[in-house]
Amino acid sequence: MLQRVTRQRFHATKTWCRMRSEDLNAAIESGIAAVNLSLPASDIQLTAKLGLDRAGALHVIEHMVGRAAACGFFVTVGCEDASRAARDHPARVIETAARAGASRVRLSGLVGVLDPFSTVEFAAQVADQSPVDLEFHGCSVSLRRTHPTSSFLRGRMQ
Repeated sequence: MLQRVTRQRFHATKTWCRMRSEDLNAAIESGIAAVNLSLPASDIQLTAKLGLDRAGALHVIEHMVGRAAACGFFVTVGCEDASRAARDHPARVIETAARAGASRVRLSGLVGVLDPFSTVEFAAQVADQSPVDLEFHGCSVSLRRTHPTSSFLRGRMQ
């Protein structure tokens, strides 16, 4: 997977934007070359934060990523709370983002939802079929808390 990350051009400066027109407009005005357009992936956050369902979220992704790509940005789509999303939704987000012009998708896990083992399982579900490079952001508190347990279990399984 490291090779997939390193083959893409590196942008030292990238702006993080909510997947909203006013945030993208500010990025356009700034003259920056790369954007991370972020949107929740879980049903609970889509509904609570944005009043959207999965289909509505995919429509927003298609529109906003297409607009950013047409402006010449290197586009990363941020998938907030992906660890709590319906299992098929992150793959749909990745496919929609790629089709609209994204070069990378960043999957984010939530505190306490993932441990090192479920993180590998979660990433494997989407990585093999992803048409774009992936990033993963996991909460260090969640992963750090489970590290001693996972190390112990790994040692016992070897």
